[in-house]
Amino acid sequence: MEILQIILTGIFSVVVAFGTVWLKHFLDNKKKANDEENYERISQQDIDSMLEVQEFLNEFREKWAVDRVGIFQFHNGGKFFHGIPMKKYSQTFESVSHGVSKSKEHNQSVFVTEHPSLMKHLSEKEFFYVDAEDPVLDYIRGRVTEDGILQILSSPIRSLSGQLIGFIQLHTVKHKIEITDVIIEEIIELANNLSGYLIKR
Repeated sequence: MEILQIILTGIFSVVVAFGTVWLKHFLDNKKKANDEENYERISQQDIDSMLEVQEFLNEFREKWAVDRVGIFQFHNGGKFFHGIPMKKYSQTFESVSHGVSKSKEHNQSVFVTEHPSLMKHLSEKEFFYVDAEDPVLDYIRGRVTEDGILQILSSPIRSLSGQLIGFIQLHTVKHKIEITDVIIEEIIELANNLSGYLIKR
């Protein structure tokens, strides 16, 4: 009788242990699935942030009389056969002046290796610009001509830790603008302000 009680107690302990492990695993998986679902769902806060970012771009474009303003964000684009991540960027926001064509749909899942010079400048500088006729743009001459670009102004967007998470780019199409210290400072400040919005999303 005593031996039977010991055996039953042992079996009960094992069942309780396995049951506890299974229940924890089940609850953890359920929580993970719920978290992923909530993460992918578009919330009112997401919508408010999107509208605010768009408003920033619209106001900035109008203030400085540029014709196209875009935000580009880096993202993972899968993996190469040997396991190395594909680094890409996509344009996520755009503001254009009346009569100027949008370019966002052409700037999706672009390999960073397509633009090594751009990546180098983004990693080393807070601001840089180039005129459309500069030979440095010959590798994308077709796109520059197609989009009617006269000037390109760029500034990196970084996280608080300094990691490059994207960049902002401004184009003039209708007429060139004077590149002053004031506009340079404001573009850098805009990129810094956008950083918080992009990370929150």
